[in-house]
Amino acid sequence: MPSQWERFKQSNIAKIVIGYSLVVWVLIQLIEAVLPTFETPLWVAQTLTFLLILGFPIALLVGWAYEKLPAQSTDTNGVKSKPQLAHATPKKTLVLVGLGSCAVIGLFGFYMMPFIFDSSQFDNNVSSARSRGLPLVLRYKMVIENTGVLGNGIQSHTAISPDGRYVAYSHITPSTFDIMLHDLTSFEEPKELVSIPRNLSNGFPIFSGDNQWIYYHLNDQIMRVRREGGSSQTVVPSDADPAGLAINNNTLIFRRASTRELSKVDLNTGEEIDFSTMYESKEPYDYSWPTFLPGRSKILATKGFRDSGETSVEVIDLRNGDISLIAGNGFHGKYLESGHVVFGRDSTIWAQPVDKQSFQPNGDSAPVIFDAEVYPTWRWANFDVSDNGRLVYTAESDANGGGATRELVSLDSQGQESAFENEPAFYLFPSIDPTGQQLAVSVVEPSGGFDIWVYDKVGKTFGRRSFSGDSIRSIWSADGTRLIFGCYEGSICVTNSDGTSNQTELFSGMIQPTPLVHIGDGTLLLTHGTPRKVYQASIDASASDIQPEMVLTDLQLAPSENADAAISSDEHWIAYTSNETGRYEIYVRPYPSVSSGKWQVSRQGGRYPRWNLENDEILWWDIETEKIMSSRVSINEGRNDELVISFDNPSGKFETSYVSSQGTRSWDFSPSSGESFFIKDVTSDNVIADQIQFHLIEDFLTEVTALAPAYIE
Repeated sequence: MPSQWERFKQSNIAKIVIGYSLVVWVLIQLIEAVLPTFETPLWVAQTLTFLLILGFPIALLVGWAYEKLPAQSTDTNGVKSKPQLAHATPKKTLVLVGLGSCAVIGLFGFYMMPFIFDSSQFDNNVSSARSRGLPLVLRYKMVIENTGVLGNGIQSHTAISPDGRYVAYSHITPSTFDIMLHDLTSFEEPKELVSIPRNLSNGFPIFSGDNQWIYYHLNDQIMRVRREGGSSQTVVPSDADPAGLAINNNTLIFRRASTRELSKVDLNTGEEIDFSTMYESKEPYDYSWPTFLPGRSKILATKGFRDSGETSVEVIDLRNGDISLIAGNGFHGKYLESGHVVFGRDSTIWAQPVDKQSFQPNGDSAPVIFDAEVYPTWRWANFDVSDNGRLVYTAESDANGGGATRELVSLDSQGQESAFENEPAFYLFPSIDPTGQQLAVSVVEPSGGFDIWVYDKVGKTFGRRSFSGDSIRSIWSADGTRLIFGCYEGSICVTNSDGTSNQTELFSGMIQPTPLVHIGDGTLLLTHGTPRKVYQASIDASASDIQPEMVLTDLQLAPSENADAAISSDEHWIAYTSNETGRYEIYVRPYPSVSSGKWQVSRQGGRYPRWNLENDEILWWDIETEKIMSSRVSINEGRNDELVISFDNPSGKFETSYVSSQGTRSWDFSPSSGESFFIKDVTSDNVIADQIQFHLIEDFLTEVTALAPAYIE
């Protein structure tokens, strides 16, 4: 008779114990190796291991039950014998083996589970897996509250110091553009470095290489302020495009507005020279967003600037002016110490591996950041990287790309508001036609560009009038049949207001032109240049081709910046704004003989005057107090039949809290209907609408190396 041990070894129970233990061991090894690769939570591995242990006694019971099944045998004569058990394992043996095995495996799971699947050990495995291609880096957010957006949808301008300690950013209010400094190593609140007027040309902070200075744009100037604060210093006094700068000790490179090319200035001597002159080139170096590469003998720059056609990120050798391509269809490139150039492309941040010595492409480009604030039309992306690899960027919002955040509204003479019946969008710069029935607006498109749309108040239709993605700030021709607007880079375009024609470029070669008013005799008033001034020119608004010559005449309304010109309905008076006193105020002169008189109308500041002679008044927007102001107008005959104008003390007509822009008129008034037209932020209970989210990524160099590997290290 075989012993019980021999009978057990031949039974199904023994096979199940051995086989199940081997399978469980293999599965645990697979769980430990595979799940961290997919960043599976720890509880998944623990649950699977528990289920494997729980399955052991169940398998024993199944095996024991199988042994109890009767089995028939046949003798040598073919006679079937009485059914017997296959292997009769005694219950006592089964119980002892089952309890012992469960105890052993249970103790194994109890003692080994914390070691095999300890959270720190599991995280180390995740890190190890990431090191093979998906590095684990620290990400966190910094939220700034109670801020607005610029007219083009930009939430902020962001820069990080080379040592990665400080973040400079812009805080936007209805009238100011505040450059703030945040110390990432401190719990103290960010401090204000400088407060400047809010417009699309101001801001764009950049740190100096020694972390001590923050450079920024102010109108057509380049300024700098110490990191500790204090008074700002003028670095470039005029003619600077808001297109970034590169600074290396006492050498500064920027884009000159008048020549539309890069220029180098020696900060010690003040000597300036354009790149085309320096390298004896017939073609201008039409680039923007320059930045020095390691070694300081080459710079990285973006071909073109704002709606200038095709764009690319290129390297310019400062020793001889040679140019080499880094990334086509890219813009706003920045070099990383990992040997990568990161840049904007479409609505994404990409990375291009480059050789660390020659800075030539050394691998395939790849997208690395998908939720950053990127504006292809402006050739700009809101991100920056420190020398040690700390990345900071602003997260995209509804404002970026024409989010449905604003609506068109009208106010009657009593200040009663009525909303238009079209869908919300990101609207800018309303302009009412002479009849008061059609409103033209600029709409921010998903790409960050602009186009002109017209809302018909009678038919309640909303139609598109331009399709180039770079059309903005429209006005109506005197007869209301044409729309005149800024287009491309430095041009004025025109199109039929009913949408029956394509846009036509009338004039080009200007600096940030903005049409203001078209008079019946064909005269166009516009602002142009830096600083902005009001000019007049004679145009043919019905032209279907670019006009060969345009003579701009400076009206010489003020020695300083002047803008926002408006002509009275009788065409005898011109109202405008000027900052000659240090603050924008409303002034009036006779027209066209502007030198024969001058009156200051506002007392506490004002922008965007509109005439309402039908009601003997002039209106303007006091952005500081958020009121539409009014002054009574009296016009009488004086000596020699000359007209004499006088104004009563200003008074508030009604309060307003609508969208405003410091650069261009943000409202309009129709004398024929007595209505005022504004753009209103859509009311929301979601406080996120008033916040900016800055995303910070530590050790971005490791992540970008894994996402965009080089061919040859």
